[in-house]
Amino acid sequence: MQQYILFAGIGLGALLVAWLGYWLVRHGRGWVWWLLFAPLCGLAALLWWQSDQHQGWDALGYVIGLVVFVLPVMGGLLLGGMAGLLRRNAAR
Repeated sequence: MQQYILFAGIGLGALLVAWLGYWLVRHGRGWVWWLLFAPLCGLAALLWWQSDQHQGWDALGYVIGLVVFVLPVMGGLLLGGMAGLLRRNAAR
């Protein structure tokens, strides 16, 4: 049961961030979208690099942080931004 709660929390967080990305790009605030997306890319690269530098449980902790916290937010923001861009271009 606990894994379903984890998956639901990750999915809900990704959906909320996807809506934020959609809203930002749809209303012409793409620069704010980039201000959110660029640091997430840097954090993902840092966590990936740190997981490669360590061994054992430490490396696993970095990978779990990357997969559970950073990648769903990045994916949601990217998909929401793409949907907002498509809707923005379709409205023209």
